[in-house]
Order: sequence, then structure tokens, then C-alpha cells
Amino acid sequence: MGLLERLARMAGFYQEEDSNMLKPLYGQQAINKVEDMEGELTSEQRRVVELEGYNEGAYDDTKGIKTSGVGQTGEYMGMSFKDAFKAHEDLTSNYIPNYKDLPTNVRGELVQLAYRGDLQQSPTFRKLFNEGRYQEASEELLNHDEYKAEDTPKHIKERLEDASRIVADFGKAIELEDALDFDFDIDNMSLSEYKVKEGDTLYSIAKQAGKTVAEVVDENRIKDPTRLQVGQVILL
Repeated sequence: MGLLERLARMAGFYQEEDSNMLKPLYGQQAINKVEDMEGELTSEQRRVVELEGYNEGAYDDTKGIKTSGVGQTGEYMGMSFKDAFKAHEDLTSNYIPNYKDLPTNVRGELVQLAYRGDLQQSPTFRKLFNEGRYQEASEELLNHDEYKAEDTPKHIKERLEDASRIVADFGKAIELEDALDFDFDIDNMSLSEYKVKEGDTLYSIAKQAGKTVAEVVDENRIKDPTRLQVGQVILL
């Protein structure tokens, strides 16, 4: 066995010989494989493949459930990935009526939650999200027995954390739109808030964020750049 194969086995990219030498792919490798078979994927579809990975044969997942392809179980095992994705996207649209109007990254997280069953199993999250209570909805995603369990694999916890963060960021963007009365480009957006401290200037804040003063002024609609207030929130 060569060095690269040994490293791949250690990283979990290969299963042992008694599993018919299945070769699960993850991340961009999985996306490339599925696109080779089924054509170009949407951003939402890529997000699911990135997280689920791809396996050419059947295997047991972390819960012992028979799985194949892009994390496909039960009735979805015999489908193409795109058909399985559409079924989950339709389900998501039924649960979240404004799904089609949401930013791409938010849609991707909602479908990945549906793909693993988290969306179906959390009526409280759905209620909060549909009521526009996004911060509470993001917290509800982590109020979850599987997330809290010590033996839950790290990658499962991380995908819940990613979804929680994206929902929270979406809520912040909506709140800022309402407060400042202008539209952000919130598709694929990740917000970072900075609270002005004593001695801060727009130049020092912009330099720290890798932006120009003009960009910070424009993005935050600052009317008087010379009059920052301690505690003022700047979006970076």
C-alpha cells in the first residue's frame, strides 16, 4: 500500500476490503463525480453533495441505516441524486412557504436539513423560521439531542452549526435592512458586526477589515464619517 493510499484510508476516504473496497468521496471530489454523472448542479445541490459525499455502493451510515449515492436512504436509494434532491426540495417548500424567495445559501441549508430529517423533526424551528424569528430559529437548531450527544460525529454537529449560523446571519441582514431602509445583497452573505470602541476611527476599522473607508461608509450608509459613536455597530 502506497503512502497516498495509507493517508487516504486514515482520512476516511477508503473503507476496508471487507466492504467491497467502497470509495466514498467528499467535498469537491463528490461534487465533481455527481456532475460527471448527472450534469451541472445548482448551488443548493452542491451544498448537499458537499456535506453528504458520494458512494458508489450501499453502506451503513452512522445510525446503521442502509445508504447509497449521495446519502440516499429508503425510497430514495433507487433514484438519481437530482430526483432525490427535488423530492427533498419539494418537501422543504411545503414546510417553508417562502423557500423560493430566500437567498441561495439559506435554501441550501434548509434542504440539507431536510435531507437528514432535521427539518421534518423540528416543528419548533419551522414555526420560528416562518414567523421571521430567525435568531430564535438558529438557536433551536442546536437545541437538539443529536447535537448535544457526546458521541455524535463531529461532521454532523458542524453541519447543524453551519445551518444555525447561516439562519442567524440571514436574520441580522433582514434586521439591518429594516433599520437602515435599504437592501443588502444577502445572497451568500456572511455578516460580521463590529462595535465601535473609544479611539476607533473609520480608517482603523476599515484597515482591520481589509476594506477602504469609502466601502465601509457606503455599506453602512454613514452620513458623517467623522462622528462615530462608542457602541455603534458597523457591518463589515
